[in-house]
Amino acid sequence: GLLLILLLSMALLVAVFWSVRYGGPIMEGDATELTLAAEGIMRDGRLVNEESYSNGYGYQALLAFLSETTGLSVSRLQFVGSLWLGVIALVAYLVYREYLAEMRVAALAVILLLLHPDFIFYILRNSHERTTWTFGLLILWLWARSSQTRDLRLRLPMIAAFYLLLSAAIANNAYFSSTIVVTFLIAMLASAVLVRLVPLTSRTAWAGGFEKRMGYVFAIGFILLFVFTAYIYAPAESYYHTLVDIAKNMGEFLSGKESAASSETYGHIPAAWIHPTVYLTLTGFQWAILFSSLAAWLRDGWRLLRHGQSALSRTRLFLWLFYLGFGVQMGLSILSDLSGVLGSNLQVRLFAPLALV
Repeated sequence: GLLLILLLSMALLVAVFWSVRYGGPIMEGDATELTLAAEGIMRDGRLVNEESYSNGYGYQALLAFLSETTGLSVSRLQFVGSLWLGVIALVAYLVYREYLAEMRVAALAVILLLLHPDFIFYILRNSHERTTWTFGLLILWLWARSSQTRDLRLRLPMIAAFYLLLSAAIANNAYFSSTIVVTFLIAMLASAVLVRLVPLTSRTAWAGGFEKRMGYVFAIGFILLFVFTAYIYAPAESYYHTLVDIAKNMGEFLSGKESAASSETYGHIPAAWIHPTVYLTLTGFQWAILFSSLAAWLRDGWRLLRHGQSALSRTRLFLWLFYLGFGVQMGLSILSDLSGVLGSNLQVRLFAPLALV
C-alpha cells in the first residue's frame, strides 16, 4: 500500500508541476481540436458535427459527459486532466506486476515510465492518448492474466472485458488503436516463425497454444476497426486515406522517386533549444532505456532460438513478442516520416506504446 501511495504521489507531483509550470491553462494541437469537438457534441447533441475529430469520438464524448455531470466547462476539465497521470501510474503498476512478477521491479518500471519525456508529454497535453494508452495497458494486462488460467468461468469475463476495452480504444482513436491490433498480428507471426527456428530438441518446450488466440485478437480487432470506420463513425473513413497515403509515399521514397522529407520530428530542436546538447542531456535518459531494452530483447531472442520457450517465462515471452510488434511499427514510422506523411511526427507518436513495453 505504501509503495502504491509513493508511486501515485510521484505521478501527481509531475502532473501538478506541469500545471504550475504553465500557469494552468495550456492548449495546443490535438488538444485544441479535441476540446472543440467535445464542445460541438454538447452544442449539437450529436457525435458527428462541424468540429468532429476524424480518428474517433471516445475521448471528447467522455469530456462532454463529465462536463454535463459536473457542471465544469470542457476547457477546465482539460486543464485538470493532467492528474490522469496518477491513474496511468497505477494501471502501469498493475500491468508490470503481472509481466515482471516482482513488486520492486514493477515499481521501478513505473518510475522509469514517468521519466520518459516523450511519453509524459502526450499524456499531460490534454489529448486522447491519456485514455487510449490506459486502455492499451489494460488490454495487455487482461491478455496476460487470462492466459494464466484454463478455467472457463474465470477466463470468459476477462475475454469479454478484453474486447470491450479494444472497442473503447478504437472509438477513442482508430489509427493508434490499430497499432495494438497489428502488434498482435506481428506477435503471432513471430511466434510461428520462432517455433520453427528453435532446435528440434527444444521444440517440446514450446508450449505455444497462444498463436491461435492472437489470431482471433487480430481478426476480431480488424472487424471492430472496419465496422467502426465504415458504419459507426463516418469521419473515421479518413483512416483508410491515411493508410493509402503512407503506403504511396513510402513506396516512392524507397524506390528513389522522392527524396527524404525535412522531418518535423526533430527539426525544430535547433530553434527551440539554446543548444542541441541541452535537449540530448534532458532526454538522454529515455534513449538509454530504449537502447538497453533493445539489448535485453536481443539477448532474450538468442535464448529463445537456443532453448525454445523454456528459456523465458510465459509472460516474459509475451513481453518479448509485444516489444517486437511495437518496435517494427516504430521502424516503419521512421520511414513514414522520411516520406513526409502525417506531418513527419509519427515516430514520436508511436514512441509512447514502445515506451510502455
